[in-house]
Amino acid sequence: MSSFGDRSSAVADNRGVIATGDNPTINQRVVHQAPPRQAVSLPYQSTRWMPPPPLGVQDRDESVALQQHLSSGGTAVLTGLGGVGKTQLAADYARWARKQGLDVLVWVNAVSRTAIVGAYATAAAALTGRDYADAEQAASAFRDFLSSEYKRRSLRWLVVLDDVSDAADLTGLWPPDGDGGRVLVTTRSRDDALLGHRRRFLDVGIFTAAKARAHLTQALAARGRTGVDPADLDGLAEDFGYLPVGLAQAAAFLATPVLWEGQSSSQLPDVAVYRQRLADRRTALAALLPDGKRLSLPDEQKLMVTASLELSIARADSMEPTGLARPMLALAALLDPNGIPETVLTAHAARLFLAAHRTGTAPPDSGTPAPEAIRPRRLRIRQRARAAPAKAPIVTPAEAFDALRALARLNLIGHTTGPAATVRIHQLVQRAATEDVTPALFGRAAHSAADALLEAWPNPEPDQGAVQPLRANAEALTRTATAPLMTPNAHTIWFRAGQSLVNSGQATAACAHYLRLTDITTEHLGLDALDTLASRSDLAVAYRGAGDLRRAIPLHEAVLADRERVLGPDAPATLTCRNNLAAAYREAGDLGRAIRLHEATLAARERVLGPDAPDTLASRNNLAVAYRDAGNLGQAIRLHEATLAARERVLGPDAPDTLASRNNLAAAYQDAGNLGRAIPLHEATLAARERVLGPDAPDTLTSRHNLAIAYQDTGDLGRAIRLHEATLAVRERVLGPDAPATLTSRHNLAIAYRNAGDLGRAIPLHEAVLAGRERVLGPDAPDTLGARSNLALAYQAAGDLGRAIPLHEAVLADRERVLGPDAPNTLVAQNNLAISYHAAGDLGRAIPLYEVTLADMERVLGRDAPFTVIVRKNLAAARAERDAPDHSDTGIPPT
Repeated sequence: MSSFGDRSSAVADNRGVIATGDNPTINQRVVHQAPPRQAVSLPYQSTRWMPPPPLGVQDRDESVALQQHLSSGGTAVLTGLGGVGKTQLAADYARWARKQGLDVLVWVNAVSRTAIVGAYATAAAALTGRDYADAEQAASAFRDFLSSEYKRRSLRWLVVLDDVSDAADLTGLWPPDGDGGRVLVTTRSRDDALLGHRRRFLDVGIFTAAKARAHLTQALAARGRTGVDPADLDGLAEDFGYLPVGLAQAAAFLATPVLWEGQSSSQLPDVAVYRQRLADRRTALAALLPDGKRLSLPDEQKLMVTASLELSIARADSMEPTGLARPMLALAALLDPNGIPETVLTAHAARLFLAAHRTGTAPPDSGTPAPEAIRPRRLRIRQRARAAPAKAPIVTPAEAFDALRALARLNLIGHTTGPAATVRIHQLVQRAATEDVTPALFGRAAHSAADALLEAWPNPEPDQGAVQPLRANAEALTRTATAPLMTPNAHTIWFRAGQSLVNSGQATAACAHYLRLTDITTEHLGLDALDTLASRSDLAVAYRGAGDLRRAIPLHEAVLADRERVLGPDAPATLTCRNNLAAAYREAGDLGRAIRLHEATLAARERVLGPDAPDTLASRNNLAVAYRDAGNLGQAIRLHEATLAARERVLGPDAPDTLASRNNLAAAYQDAGNLGRAIPLHEATLAARERVLGPDAPDTLTSRHNLAIAYQDTGDLGRAIRLHEATLAVRERVLGPDAPATLTSRHNLAIAYRNAGDLGRAIPLHEAVLAGRERVLGPDAPDTLGARSNLALAYQAAGDLGRAIPLHEAVLADRERVLGPDAPNTLVAQNNLAISYHAAGDLGRAIPLYEVTLADMERVLGRDAPFTVIVRKNLAAARAERDAPDHSDTGIPPT
């Protein structure tokens, strides 16, 4: 009797060409092989986003409370209004803790869940020395590392989660609660979801009068200004309501020479004059600004901070290179306050914006200006005359850098230089810089910032550490400037950010991103707009990537119908959608519909694009894969051979897609039992990948894995097991123990042990694979169900039918529920359950189940399909045993 084990696919690496997205500006299949990574030595620090110590730093009561609370581990949540210094308190504590001795310090820009996952993934790659294809897995690996290493060697660690906006973003991402670890959160929220075991709120307030005077005195002295009357400092501190961010702003201004009216040369501003200017500007703003502005401060503090920012922006704008500070601030105000890569703000697109909007170089916007006495200075960024935009003088990268330094000197931004040069900007500064900018200028700034992000975005993406800051800035920009970035169409940055999430394996985040994008494009552009159709199609692909076929297939069907109606049946985007729907049908086990749709798509692409176009070759490959899944190996082999020949001719013998075709053809030969042709082709593919990609590249490891399966099919279990063991060891080292490919290697090694009769090693490995897949993929994922089926077969091989039969029954029920009653894997589960009944001598249940399975397989797969033939033989053996007079062995060998 033949049980059907769920051996992991021998073509697992080369079906990605099916899931093509829609954005034409994004490369859909990037092959990037990073060199093998090595784990860093401890202590390890990831502090790119941690701000440097401020001038005039004060020992605060909150610092003492923080040290006391975290003295024995646990979590502190610093909460309070914007501008009270929560982030600086956290940074001060991190520096203090580092001096006390830390093995791991990770500072996370925690503005969103994707940002947290990305930061964890970067740390995991560094600490474990592994490259993770899936960022969510890497984030889990980081948390596991902190927990396991503390238990192993008393690891001392601190994780700072700065600027958490939504407690839900931390669900499943809280660092482990252990005595060796401490967690520090900064947030404006007081959501009870932030509390828990050993977590408590610590409220951060404004300075005391004495601390405010001390801060101003020290900050001025650090900038070279001394001798200021303490009474003036006390008055200034009172003007700002003792708010730390306002006092830091004032100190920077008072230490910077300025040319007041009536002066012949720049000199340090007089404190009394500065206070009078602030008072005048505050009065004007009170008349100009409506109540309820977004700054989360009391009204008096809000107006004073805004007034001080206006004076500082004007001063920065007058510094060399003149006129660039304002437009530079307009760009930075739209991006992530916790960290903007300098490469974005000095990109060509950013410099074009600076040149076009350099203060004082163009006439004012149309409309009646506000009276000069109350008109905010930031409105003086002028657009250039439309008649001659090309005459704007070029802004060099050096000038853009100097504009950043001018803003930093006035404490309007924080600017760290070096290899990972970064700009930080307080949210209060961002809001003050954008509140009264005209809509036209705001839109131009948003598009320029988006263009600059795309310019700075690497392709291919090297690692999480390089890309996560760009994703965080794209998220901040699209949230801040949604409407402008939907005018006239959806800016490419929306799709680039989504594709980046897909590339990093953040399936859940990708679904959320495209769902939001679909809602926004529908609202702004309409249901039939091309960008709306593209975002809906990408959402369906993201659902498929997350394993959610119940939502993916209806959405693919709806988008296809809409594209056929709007674009026509032969438009390239329509054909892409048809291809993706066929792939979803195939993944769901609906091979009849999948094959018909793949055939139609291939015919259309051959007619519209030509027989050798890359998309046509992808369709030919995908149809061959579907034929193979359906057991139609004759057609599958012919089509794989034709695709391979075309790819060798068009792309070259060593192109990634050519090697993929070679791999798939070898697998088809293998399924057809033609191991004489399969094994040499697998060996040739492996050799080519080792030469072209390297011995540890993911595709190379897949070829090694597939060759091991081929050896196994010849009965050469010795070579198969050695190759499986070697592949598993490399995947554990390179990808991590829970990567899907690693679990696949472990799964197939367990099968090889089982086939060799080594059940003592096979069963524990099957159990470990099932536990790993349930944890990583979820209980209903197809690979999880396959692992459960194979564990049942291992129990059955060991004669433990008491555990095998209930597990087979559970697998069948799960597959009927998840995949449907006619899915091929559901029919396999029926056969395996019938065999377990047969092995237990329960022919009363075995034979009817064989009969049902045979009828279903003839209807779904065809009378001559390999699986159908096997079930027919199993049924014949069971009937012969039933009909024998003494139910003894009939002499019919099991198939």
